[in-house]
Amino acid sequence: MLTLDRIGPPRLHRLPRGVDAHRYERFGLTPLSPTIGAEVDGIDLAAPLDPALLSDLRRALLEWKVLFFRDQHLDRAAHAALARHWGELENHPFFGHVEHTPGQPDDAPEVVRLARGDAAKGYENIWHNDVTWRATPARGAILRAVEVPPVGGDTLWADMAAAYDTLPADVRDRIADLDAEHDWVHSFGLAMDDAQREALRPD
Repeated sequence: MLTLDRIGPPRLHRLPRGVDAHRYERFGLTPLSPTIGAEVDGIDLAAPLDPALLSDLRRALLEWKVLFFRDQHLDRAAHAALARHWGELENHPFFGHVEHTPGQPDDAPEVVRLARGDAAKGYENIWHNDVTWRATPARGAILRAVEVPPVGGDTLWADMAAAYDTLPADVRDRIADLDAEHDWVHSFGLAMDDAQREALRPD
């Protein structure tokens, strides 16, 4: 929602008109920007999450769009179990292989591991929307950073609702009836030849 004050820049609202923010009782929540991103503390994501706690986490995700949890220790199975609280998991169509821990069964094929030296290196280094070219796009993704550099290497999120809300009215009117084509060719397709891209198009 966009409110134009008489003086100063537009003021954005995270929640729809008439919906008030409520205090969270089961965990701490620290906003990281005015409209997107909040850090949650006081929760062990590897432990069982009861329905009331999950309900509050879902509400926090709807309010803030991206949630950050520090110092979580999840193995692959716990990572997948956490994600299942939000819906059915999918296997990423371009990461058909995953790295297995030697001597251990692969109990979470839906969890993709990106590591230095992987063939997938670099795919994620452009602005993108995850799998929006699918007939039913994923609701979201759960990422776990295991090793990060002391400076840089950031993963950033953009609030597209806020971006749309701050467009001038004439621009919103001009684009209201337009359709967008979501295509994977300019990201994953860059590492393929023409024959490989065409073979994957039906999927």
